[in-house]
Amino acid sequence: MKQWTLAWRSLVRRPGFVAAVVVILTIGIGANTALFSVVDAVLLRPLPYSHPERVVTVMEASPSKKEPVSLIAPARLADWNRMNRTFEEIAGVYLENVTDTSGTEPERLASRHVTPGYFTIFGVKPVAGRTFTPDEEIDGGPFSVVISYSFWDRRYHKSPDAIGQRLILGGTGFTIVGVMPSVFAGPDVDLWVPAQFGAGLMRNREARFLSGVGRMKAGITMAQAQDDLANAQRELGRQFPQTDKDWSALVGDLKEFRTRNYRQALLFVFAAVALLLLIAVANAAGLMLTQLQRREKELAIRTSIGATRRQVVGGLMREMMLIAAAGVGLGCAAALWLVDFLKTLLTDVPRMAEIQVDWQALFFAALAGVAAAVICGLLPALQATRTDLAVLLAQAGRGVSGGQHKWQRALVAGQVSITVVLLASAGFMLRSYYNLSHVNLGFDPGNAITFHVGAAWGRPHASREVANRAAGGL
Repeated sequence: MKQWTLAWRSLVRRPGFVAAVVVILTIGIGANTALFSVVDAVLLRPLPYSHPERVVTVMEASPSKKEPVSLIAPARLADWNRMNRTFEEIAGVYLENVTDTSGTEPERLASRHVTPGYFTIFGVKPVAGRTFTPDEEIDGGPFSVVISYSFWDRRYHKSPDAIGQRLILGGTGFTIVGVMPSVFAGPDVDLWVPAQFGAGLMRNREARFLSGVGRMKAGITMAQAQDDLANAQRELGRQFPQTDKDWSALVGDLKEFRTRNYRQALLFVFAAVALLLLIAVANAAGLMLTQLQRREKELAIRTSIGATRRQVVGGLMREMMLIAAAGVGLGCAAALWLVDFLKTLLTDVPRMAEIQVDWQALFFAALAGVAAAVICGLLPALQATRTDLAVLLAQAGRGVSGGQHKWQRALVAGQVSITVVLLASAGFMLRSYYNLSHVNLGFDPGNAITFHVGAAWGRPHASREVANRAAGGL
């Protein structure tokens, strides 16, 4: 304990050096861990569902059309459920913003209208209440609603009394029957409503507005599932040539579907932050190397008056470990804060509710910082305790040796190389942003405004509006 106290006192006499190294390690470890946690949650980690590899997207496809990928008609979805051999269930969903007037002030809510079997496909149990019963999912059934965790927190403060309360949507009362967990949907979803399609809509085979999601049977691959639905669709093309001929089915990876618009951006930012960690480690190593080289004469004197090599090296290692521990501890705190901050900042990125500090990334970043501290403390310590003390004392009086310059030149060269890469990338990004912000729009946007008018489902042309907004519903 006394030895650690002596190491602490030695560091107290060098507050500027200690503060600089600790801050550098904190920034590098915290930023790298936080960004990797985002990449891991959004791109790498499996979806938080039961057997997520079996949950896929299902869409219509027509190579002969201008848009080869299309949404699904409710009638065709029912046919696929009846005719396929590879799926346990296929369900559809479409987006429709609704206005709730049950409170003191109207509130616009983001809803998802879902067909039977939607929640069964994901295999996620509600945190409170239940999901829809079969009688609530048919035309003319009771009006019920399942709310999201974020809406439950915002409106009802996670109170169990929310179950059974009613929302007034479009003048109709809907009873809250369940609450889904936070990992099931992000803050951009408020509630789910049963899509109670009438007989007339079920006969309209050209009303394509549903995004499809399905659960494949165990042991089935996506290629087998797609071939199965394609065969079913070919049979439907013979039965309904006017609406179904030359149409097929497309089965895809659900995680890829949700994250495809964010993959490149997240990987690019993470690569930049990873390079920042390398620069931070190099900076910390350079500071430690320079500081300990200044103390070589002091260390040589300790050796000359009787301190063993083990005692001198051990004392320096304890100092380095204290610095590294402070940097790692503050880096961990910074990572926790940054993860919470990114959750509030990147609300449009999917799966943000699943983000947690990745302890493996934190361990790797901390290990890099500790390794830099130990190595750059060990080298000068070994040199200061070599047997030829007279030569070392003479060199210490004249300046830094050529061997020591070699280590510093290597660190500086590495830092400069990485910095050039980061600056060049930042320059390209700024140039792209400038070019995008100066595109000629063809009109003066100074006094222009945008607005949205949402038609109720039963109004004329409402299905067209819903179809335009349905693709992002998964």
